[in-house]
Amino acid sequence: MDKERIIGKLTQSSKKKHLIVGSVLLTLIFLYLMFSDFGLITRFSLMYKKSTIEERIANELQDVEDLKRQKVNLIKDTIEIERTAREKYGYVKENETIYVIKSDDE
Repeated sequence: MDKERIIGKLTQSSKKKHLIVGSVLLTLIFLYLMFSDFGLITRFSLMYKKSTIEERIANELQDVEDLKRQKVNLIKDTIEIERTAREKYGYVKENETIYVIKSDDE
């Protein structure tokens, strides 16, 4: 009987040790999967950065297309050239009177 009781105590203590070791290992694996360079937090952060950069790229490509369209208009369309010269550089035609209208904000 003493042998059976001793064996029973040994198996109970070894079960406890296995449970503790298993819990520690699972905790370490969980922490590694969450916080390492290959973890979930890093992955979500990188996915957010990627979507932000892709959005910026799409906006920049749209700006490029708008500038190309504006360039073509400035090369071919004389009315567009005249409008741009008047707006940006203040050009006026001969015998033309300019009226400056001040708003209440100024």
